[in-house]
Amino acid sequence: MSNYCYIPPEQKDMICCLSLTLKTHEIAYHTGISIRTIQRVIGQWQKVGHAFRKPLWTGRPQAFTGYHISASARLKNP
Repeated sequence: MSNYCYIPPEQKDMICCLSLTLKTHEIAYHTGISIRTIQRVIGQWQKVGHAFRKPLWTGRPQAFTGYHISASARLKNP
């Protein structure tokens, strides 16, 4: 079992807005989100300009078999 809890984008925006006037521990007290999570969201916002992480890829990684590798080699070298 993990400690992961999804934080919606609207709540991340609220954290960023609150960080302009409140301290991290005050935001944690009012929102019920851990201090470390708030620090991570604020750090992402300060570094990139938004608090949302886009995954590099989605879905399950595809396992290639020998057939797939030989087929792609034939496409590259006709």
